[in-house]
Amino acid sequence: MSSAYLNLTFRAGGRTREGIDCAGLAMLWLREQLGIEVPDTPTDDSQAAGGAVAGVLQRGFKGLGESGSLVFFRRRKDTFPTHVATHLGGGRLLHILSGCESRIDNGITLLGRLGYLPCATVPPIEAPALAALLNDRRM
Repeated sequence: MSSAYLNLTFRAGGRTREGIDCAGLAMLWLREQLGIEVPDTPTDDSQAAGGAVAGVLQRGFKGLGESGSLVFFRRRKDTFPTHVATHLGGGRLLHILSGCESRIDNGITLLGRLGYLPCATVPPIEAPALAALLNDRRM
């Protein structure tokens, strides 16, 4: 099941298996594995995502959460989340970074070494409400 999401090619703003970014990969997994549709409405409007970002950051990071949860990361110098991974259970995170293919990592250690700090975990059932954040071009 999760092997179908490995080695996909990174493309900024990508939403298909032909080229995908971290938000697109999270949306693809939610749609195909849980039947949760996250509207794909790209925006450059930081104000539109502002409420979603504030809500996510208020949650804070309290662990990886249940399988299917979205784990948001920010760079050390930023407050806005710039990366998202999908928790597959057992500490495994499905994600993709610029210049790399999609992969599964065990835990957050490698992302931490790359300068990404976990800032929030959102259960899968709440993912559609985060469409503005997942579609913000900074993700």
